[in-house]
Amino acid sequence: MGFFSYFCKDKEKVSLQRKKNGFTPSVSAPEKQRKDRFIFMENWFDCKVKYEKMAEDGLMKSVIESYLVSAFNITEAEKKLTLELKPYIRGEFEVTDIKKARIAEIMGEHLQEESHWYKMKLTYIILDESKGKEKKVVSNVIVKAHDIMHSIHVLEDGMRGSVSDYTITAISESSYLDIIRNVAI
Repeated sequence: MGFFSYFCKDKEKVSLQRKKNGFTPSVSAPEKQRKDRFIFMENWFDCKVKYEKMAEDGLMKSVIESYLVSAFNITEAEKKLTLELKPYIRGEFEVTDIKKARIAEIMGEHLQEESHWYKMKLTYIILDESKGKEKKVVSNVIVKAHDIMHSIHVLEDGMRGSVSDYTITAISESSYLDIIRNVAI
């Protein structure tokens, strides 16, 4: 059956025949089903910014700060970072490094008073049904908290209701000053 046969006058007949053969065209799928097929995964970029900052003694000091930026690509990450930091930095600044970060999720962003970001490495054990074997999957999670013990509590709250068993294999304080996610370009 050719491509143009779909657009013939007897659309229902062609549609039924395609369903019988195992083909359902995406144009006939409801809008909700099409949206559910595409799961948006955020891309995270570890960005470093260099600029002159006034130290406590009144002298200008060159500093490098790290930010985690959600963007589609490196160009968008740099643009978001520049737009976000421009009002807060006097003088010139330079984005010195941008690299893709392997981050699965951010937790605790809603906590306003907390000032540290912790990087947690989680290990999940999943069953590979095709091979019938267990498989270890590692993911990194960034958690906002005031100390390591609080970061574990925030992670456990965020993972509540999860069907997967996980193990925290590493916790470290990250160098990120902030997470930049929703910046209008």
